[in-house]
Amino acid sequence: MMDNKLMREFIEFEGLSDQLVEFNDDDDKDDDDPTFKPVNASNLNSAELYHEMEKRHLKTTGFPDIDKELLQRSFDDEFQRDYEEAKQRRRELRRKNAQQASLMKRRMLMERSLQEEQDELSNNIQLSMMIEYVKDNMIGRLDNIPIDDPATPIINNTLSNGSLRLEINSITARSLAKAMWTNTTITSLDLSTNELDDHAGIYI
Repeated sequence: MMDNKLMREFIEFEGLSDQLVEFNDDDDKDDDDPTFKPVNASNLNSAELYHEMEKRHLKTTGFPDIDKELLQRSFDDEFQRDYEEAKQRRRELRRKNAQQASLMKRRMLMERSLQEEQDELSNNIQLSMMIEYVKDNMIGRLDNIPIDDPATPIINNTLSNGSLRLEINSITARSLAKAMWTNTTITSLDLSTNELDDHAGIYI
């Protein structure tokens, strides 16, 4: 199951929260059914005319042509209400579908991004361990790190009094940035000469 907190953070840092769901009200025009029209009162016989007027609490005038005009106005009003309600239901359904499609797209982007990070870190065990230590606030507390830990050499070479230097790329930079969100022990981070792209810079 997708981590909702992680999803919110991903949306924020990717700038997806500012993207509007693609939805066009003009699409309603494409759904208009030319056969959907109000009932034509002039086609009703006397019995049907009386029945429809009685249903709507309309009083007959005794003149069929006038009664049909009165009933037609009622038919037109009912049709307009039904038409607007149906259009509103279609619009709401289209909006929900667009939101769902947008959410699925964001999930796919997030999963792809996480997979990229996992693949990169799997190729660099030392960096992977180092990022875990950053996340767990173990940097600056070397006594908590085993001597034979794979990350020990990189820690000894890059850490001094809360200052940290790492060799990373634009993908692992995202993993490091997430680890830094909860870190309180690193006072200086040197990422110079890593040639990170702007996207990685947003995370950092």
